[in-house]
Amino acid sequence: ATPVDKAAIAANRNPFVEHLDFDRIRLPVVARARRDGDRFIPLGQRSEKKLGKFLTAARVPGTMRIRTFVIEDAERIFWACPIRISEHVKVTEKTSIILDLRIMEV
Repeated sequence: ATPVDKAAIAANRNPFVEHLDFDRIRLPVVARARRDGDRFIPLGQRSEKKLGKFLTAARVPGTMRIRTFVIEDAERIFWACPIRISEHVKVTEKTSIILDLRIMEV
C-alpha cells in the first residue's frame, strides 16, 4: 500500500470533498436530509453525539445547518456534509484504499 500523504490531503481542503477509509464503509452509501435523532461520532471524538447538538456545539450558523445533510452507509452516518466526517472512516496509517467522496451540485 502507498503511504497516506496527509499533508497533500490537508492542502487541498474543500468542504464538499472528503478522503475516507473505504474499507470502513459498508455499501450502499446514501445521501439524505437530516432527521431528528440522527447520531454519529464526530472526527476527533470518542463518543456518539446527536447531530443537532454537535452542530450547536460546533457553532455552525443556522443558514449552514439548514443546508447540512448526512451521508450514511448500511450501518451509520459517516459524514455530516459539509461539516465533519465520523471518527470511524478517517484515513489512518492502516488505510489501504482511500475513497475520495465529492459532493457536486446538479
